[in-house]
Amino acid sequence: MSIIIQAGHKTSKSKQLIEKLYERGLSRPADSYTHKMTPQQVSETLYKVLAREDMSSANEKMADNVMTDFLLANLDAENWGWESDKNLASLEYWEEVEHDVGFILVFDHPSNILKEFADVVLTTDMINQAMNEWVDYHQKMLDFLSSNNEKCILIEGKGALSNISKYKAEVKKITNSLVLKSGWQVASYEESLVTGLGGDTNIINELATNEILSKFPELIDVFNGLLSKASLKTSENIFKTKRLDLDSLVSAVNYFNESEQRKKYELEKISTKLSKAYSEIASLKKSIDIHVGNTRVLEEKLNQENKKLIESIKDYNSLSKESKKTIDDLKKQAEDIRSQSIESIEKENIQLINQIHVLQENLEKYLKNDDKQVVTDVKQSKPRPIYYGAADRIKEDLPYRVGSAIINHSKSPSSIVRLPSAVVKEYRDFDRNTKKNENLPAIEEYEDADDAVKVKSHLSYIIGLTITDALKSPSSIPKIPFKLSRDVINFKLDKRKK
Repeated sequence: MSIIIQAGHKTSKSKQLIEKLYERGLSRPADSYTHKMTPQQVSETLYKVLAREDMSSANEKMADNVMTDFLLANLDAENWGWESDKNLASLEYWEEVEHDVGFILVFDHPSNILKEFADVVLTTDMINQAMNEWVDYHQKMLDFLSSNNEKCILIEGKGALSNISKYKAEVKKITNSLVLKSGWQVASYEESLVTGLGGDTNIINELATNEILSKFPELIDVFNGLLSKASLKTSENIFKTKRLDLDSLVSAVNYFNESEQRKKYELEKISTKLSKAYSEIASLKKSIDIHVGNTRVLEEKLNQENKKLIESIKDYNSLSKESKKTIDDLKKQAEDIRSQSIESIEKENIQLINQIHVLQENLEKYLKNDDKQVVTDVKQSKPRPIYYGAADRIKEDLPYRVGSAIINHSKSPSSIVRLPSAVVKEYRDFDRNTKKNENLPAIEEYEDADDAVKVKSHLSYIIGLTITDALKSPSSIPKIPFKLSRDVINFKLDKRKK
């Protein structure tokens, strides 16, 4: 098993590089076992705890708890890893806790710092703060590399993305078990970048960036130090005393002139489009005028149709009066038919009630004759009792109660302290209720006996049964931790097979 922990500044290509490893065989880590923290949340939590100057024993225990919970969730993973700029603060701690770990340190050219401010108005204070933070971060990276050189590789992100095959060889130096998929050689990052930008480089912006970087000699020293120790790189050293040469200035002027020409060309294109738009607007206005004329003709036709409709309504009103008289006559006839039908139905109801009374008298006579025989049959038939609740019987048994108490009190350090008293309490409650359960039927007599078998496969019952069986023999007590570990592993394997 190998664990890869990668750290890189937020201006580096660290995130792109870890995705390349995921594509070719490295597993993404699962969230922590108990607290369900994502890998990024684990990194941020460890950063907050370990970055404190006054490191106390409580903080160390907190860090141990977070790391252990994270490792437990990925216990069955073969090769896994993740990336975060916050990882740099916890690298030394990981090296002490886990021996099968390798570190990838990623850096890139400091000119990327200014690209982070592309959408804001830059100030001197903003640049100073960003440059000092970059220097501090990468100085710590160099310090860790010098003391852990055998488990680390230092690479320039841009260089690794431009040559994936060499990156594979570098990763193999810190892990032997990780087997990456074939087909590492992909399209060059530099070529894709040039293709995407059409070969256009902002020379003026590049010159301004170089001038700004030259004002920070400490940053230049750290970057050149990174390049000197990097095993994979493409950038060149930055020279403090380098001044702009004539060719660079001429290129900048040409770029400016070309930009002006491009702007003029774009304005001409916009002017042409505007002229075309004006022509389309004039044509559209003409079509609207024609449409308005057609609308007026339709309006006149609609007025004529309205007049015809009014006349039709008048005719309808006259017909409506005649129809109302006809409807009144039909209602009167229906009322007469209804009254006749009600009288006929009432007569039939009286006859039906008389027949029901006769039937009831005959039925009572029959029941009086057979009543004694029915009572005798009821007394002789004694139904078999039906029992339910087999699963609850197992949950009230001592093994299940002890195992459940252990699991519920193992989720945090504070609850572990109360674990012994919780187990003793469960044992006393069980012993107190033993006499009440002596007269209960056997589990096999319950209708839901199958549920009891399912409950016995729960981890709570398995752990509790191991402990209660071991306590019966003093010689088995020292073996309890080993047996519990075996039960947990077997339980996880069985659950995975299902």
